[in-house]
Amino acid sequence: MVESLSSYVRRISLAHGLSPRQLLKLIFGKSIDGQLNGYSDYALRAADTLQEWTGIENLKQGTLLQLRENCALNCIFSITSGRRWCPSCVAKDLRSGEFGYDPLIWSMRCLALCPEHDCELVDRCQNCQHSMSWLYGEKRLCCPRCGASLESGVRSLKPTPLELFCRSNLAEILSRTQHQKFVVAAIRVFLLSCIKVNRWTSFEMAERFGFEEYGLVKLMLDPPRLPNLFTSLQIAAACQQPLAAILDDPDACAAQLCFEFPPLTRARETKLRVSPELRQRIFEALSNHLTTSLDFALPSVNEVCRDFGVTAGFANYAFPRLVEQIADRRKQYQRKKVTLQHRAAAREVDFFLTQSDPKINANVSQKKIVARLMEKSGLPKRILAEELRKQLRERSGQIVESSA
Repeated sequence: MVESLSSYVRRISLAHGLSPRQLLKLIFGKSIDGQLNGYSDYALRAADTLQEWTGIENLKQGTLLQLRENCALNCIFSITSGRRWCPSCVAKDLRSGEFGYDPLIWSMRCLALCPEHDCELVDRCQNCQHSMSWLYGEKRLCCPRCGASLESGVRSLKPTPLELFCRSNLAEILSRTQHQKFVVAAIRVFLLSCIKVNRWTSFEMAERFGFEEYGLVKLMLDPPRLPNLFTSLQIAAACQQPLAAILDDPDACAAQLCFEFPPLTRARETKLRVSPELRQRIFEALSNHLTTSLDFALPSVNEVCRDFGVTAGFANYAFPRLVEQIADRRKQYQRKKVTLQHRAAAREVDFFLTQSDPKINANVSQKKIVARLMEKSGLPKRILAEELRKQLRERSGQIVESSA
C-alpha cells in the first residue's frame, strides 16, 4: 500500500501553492502529460528530479521502475489511465479526518479489488459518473465536479485465484529496492529456455501455458518484444512460478518445469455440420423474405442466419443466388426509401418557405431551419439540408430573372 508517485506529486504541489501540472511543467520545461506510476521515461525523469529537489531517495518505490527493462514502456494494460479508488478506504479516511493518499496498488490494471478490504475499485463518481485523472484537484475524498463523497459504491467481492496470485507477486516485486536489478528481458529468456530444456515446440508451450502461439512467439523475437505487466503475471500463473523468481533467474525456473505438466494430448479436431433439416429451414426463411413487399425493410442475411445459429458465410456458400437476390432487394428498398424521403423533404421545405415570413427567413440560418424541419417531420438531416439548398438556389434564380 505504498503511496504512488502521482499522489505524492499532487500532495507536494498543493503544499507549495501550485497545481500538479504546474509542478510537472517546472520539471519537464513544458506542459506534457504521462503515466507517473509506470516505468516510462516520463516516470523516470519525474522521480529523479523530485529525488534531487526533495532529498528523498526512495520516491521510485512509488512507481514500477524496477520493471522498466522487463515490461513494455507504453504501460498499456499495466497501469490504468485514470484514477481508481476504494470506497471503503475513502470512508475510513473520512471517519478519521485524515487527508490520506492514493496507494500505488490502486493503479494496477491487473487488480480489480482493494487488497485491504476486498472491495471493488471504482473509477467514476457514483453521483455524476465523472471520471478523474491521477492528477486531480485539491479534493481527494469527494468528486471535483459535483462535490459528492467518494465513499459510495461499496461492492465487496471474493477475490479470484488469479487476483490473489497477482497480489502476492506484486507485493514481492514492489518490496525490492531500486538497487536490486532483475534480468533484462527475463520473460523472453524464460520462454526460450522452456523450449530448449523441455524440447517443446512453440505450439506445445502455447497449449501448456494457455496462450495463443502467435502471442508467445512475438515475445521471443530478437530484439525482444517486451510484454505488459498483466501478460507477465499470466505467464507466471500458468506455469505456477512466482514472477519475481522468473525475473531473477529465468533459466532455473524453466528447468523446474520438466515434470510440472502432464503429457500434451491434442484434442481431435471436429467440424460442425449443418443438418439437412436446418439447411431446409434456413432456405425457406430466406425465400420467404423475397416475397415481402418493398414497402417494408427486408432483414439482412446476417440477421436471418443469427436466428438459426449459423454464419452468413454458410448462407453465401450454400445459397449464393438466393443471397444475391436478397442483397438486390435490399438495395431496391433503400433506393425507394430515399426517393420517398426526398419527396417528403421537398414538400416540407416548400411549405416552410412559402408559409413563413420571408423577412424572418432571411435572418435565420440554414442550420436552424433544418433543425426545425427535423423536429417537425423526423426526416434525415442530410436529405432536408440537400432539398433546402436546392430550393433556395431555385428561388434566388427566379428573383434574379424577375428583376432583370
